Amino acid sequence: MSSGGGGRSLMRQCGSFMNKTCSKFNQLLSYKSQKTVRVIDRRMGLLAIALRLMILGYLAIAIYLSEAYKDTEYTTGALIARGSGESYSTDNHLQVRFWDFADVLYPPTEVGAIFIATRVIRTNLQTIQLCANPAHPCSPENAANNNTDDDAADAGGGADRRLLAEPAAPAPPTNTQSNPSYPSTDSDGAVEDPQCIGVQNGVEMPTAPYGTGQCAGTGAGCLEYVWCPAEGVNSLRTLDMELQRLGTYTVQFQSAISFPVFDPDGVPLQYNHTEMTLTELLAQVGATEEEAMQTGAVISARVMYECDADAGDLQACVPTVTLRRCC
Repeated sequence: MSSGGGGRSLMRQCGSFMNKTCSKFNQLLSYKSQKTVRVIDRRMGLLAIALRLMILGYLAIAIYLSEAYKDTEYTTGALIARGSGESYSTDNHLQVRFWDFADVLYPPTEVGAIFIATRVIRTNLQTIQLCANPAHPCSPENAANNNTDDDAADAGGGADRRLLAEPAAPAPPTNTQSNPSYPSTDSDGAVEDPQCIGVQNGVEMPTAPYGTGQCAGTGAGCLEYVWCPAEGVNSLRTLDMELQRLGTYTVQFQSAISFPVFDPDGVPLQYNHTEMTLTELLAQVGATEEEAMQTGAVISARVMYECDADAGDLQACVPTVTLRRCC
């Protein structure tokens, strides 16, 4: 009996194994299919349509209308300014001088910029000597003797003659610490001044051998080795020349740019801006001639190219020129 029961158990195990094997084999040969469930609900249907329209609208605006599918090349070109013309100036002594464009242009050539002088302040017959520096004033008690204008001393020979004459040799300095090769009368009566030592108003005063730590005998400033006479201390030496007419000068901007990615073998694009006078240029940025002659003006010229390479020839692309006053 026991042997018969063992045979049936073995048969059941074999049958179970065959069923599992057949089940796995059926799963291997089976396939899956998706089922779609249609829900009849107007609110859910309208929401699904709205979401689809929003996605399609985003694709239409962000990609098609804004041409996001196109590539963009950013490049930088060169801008050159040219000018011509002539004018004249009068100084504080009513002397007239002729100025052509080469005189008012400095430096003569500059990439991407142009500097035109509308007012020139020049001090004649300057030499490096030991004299008062008005940029570094003395203390109030020493500055009480200040007489910054030497017109009375120079007036004896006449203003016109003084401008062309060599400066007279100054008296030797009384300060034994001074350099004898640079004598100056400003050292006569010079006194030690704490305003000429250390840091004053955030500016460090010069030390030996450039500075002396003394106030000049005239009280015009600290005694230092600088270009003498200093600018503005002598109206016969310092000339303030203002150009009288700016409308006679003309300026023209010329730009050039290339697109090495989209047009590697093409000729660079060139554009010549319409020639204009300085008066017209100042008017476009909201400035006047009087203001420019007194304080000057910094004008920025921007040439922007926005060219479509798919539209045709790049040489036909016209840039946009923007003029703006910086300061």
